[in-house]
This record gives sequence, C-alpha cells and structure tokens, in this order.
Amino acid sequence: MAPITPFFADDVSSYLGNSSFELHNGGWPAVEKDMISDDIELTGSYAIDIIDELRRYKSSHGIPLNQPLNTVNIYTGDVEKVESTIDDIKNTNKVENITVQDGKPDLHEKVISIEPVMSKIGPEFKQDAKKIIDYIENVNPEEIMQEIRTTGKAQVDDVAFTIDHITSESELVSKTGEVVDIIKTENYEILLEVQQ
Repeated sequence: MAPITPFFADDVSSYLGNSSFELHNGGWPAVEKDMISDDIELTGSYAIDIIDELRRYKSSHGIPLNQPLNTVNIYTGDVEKVESTIDDIKNTNKVENITVQDGKPDLHEKVISIEPVMSKIGPEFKQDAKKIIDYIENVNPEEIMQEIRTTGKAQVDDVAFTIDHITSESELVSKTGEVVDIIKTENYEILLEVQQ
C-alpha cells in the first residue's frame, strides 16, 4: 500500500508499532511459508462459497442485504470446518439461526395449485371438459396429485385425465413443516436450506 497510499500506509504502520523509515525503505514482505495451510484455506473457501450463495439468494428474491434471514440449515460432508465459520456467515449475511448437519435435507414437495391445460383438455374431452375443469378447481391440489402419482390418472365420474392435462406449482417443505428454498453452492457439495 505504501507506494500507492503512502500517508495511509504510514498511519497503519505506526498503529502496528513499526517506524515510517522501515515501511518506506524496507523491501517487499516475504512469504512466510510455514503460515500457509491448505486446511485453513479450504475452510475459508467453504465460508466464501456459502456467503456468496446467500447473497445471490437475497438479491434474486429482492431481499435487502441488511435484512435478516430467519433460518439457514447447512448440509455438508465437512461439518467441523463449516461449523468453524458460522459466526462469519451469520454476521455477513444477517442470519438469525444457522445449523450445520451432515447428509441431505429431509424435504417433501407440497402441491399448492393445479391449472388445467385448456389446449389439451378442450379438444380431447370436448363436452366433459367442464367437468374436469370444475374438478380441478374444487378439489385439493395435493389430493389430485396423489391420485395421479398412485394410479397415473385422476378419475372424474366416467372420464380420467393425466399429468399431461395439467400444470402444477409446488413448494418444498422441511421436516418441520416450514416452506424452504434449497440452494447448492457453486464450488462445493454444500446444500443450504433457507427459510425466510
């Protein structure tokens, strides 16, 4: 820093107990190879990867960076290293609760809505189309999907429709019943279960 910002570098150097002469007339700092640790660098890389993903998540969901996230559950095969970075992750991304666990999240998909595909239902079912549309509008979407998953079709009186006749929207729900988002970090096999 001294060649570019000499006054600032001089101030920092004196704060650290070094002389100005030593700073401006000394050579470039030498690398202390015994201070290099692949293990510590990997731990830091984990933290950076997680912090980056949480920032991207906030940005893509329109969440201000200073707004706290409720809960982040981290799933990794290297629990000890990631646990050592929890304070950095928590403070950088404003996360209220963080847990680190081995394995994968326990999730299930919950269907929240089903819409009929009119371009298929109308031509195929003709006069029975209204019957199918009414059924889709009035029956719990989770029940309809369960029937389709089990039998391959949903029966309405004497007609049946399949997964090809509908579009569905679903949410991921954690084992606690909370709606969550799952993120995989870019560089490592780390999964983040985010609850806003």
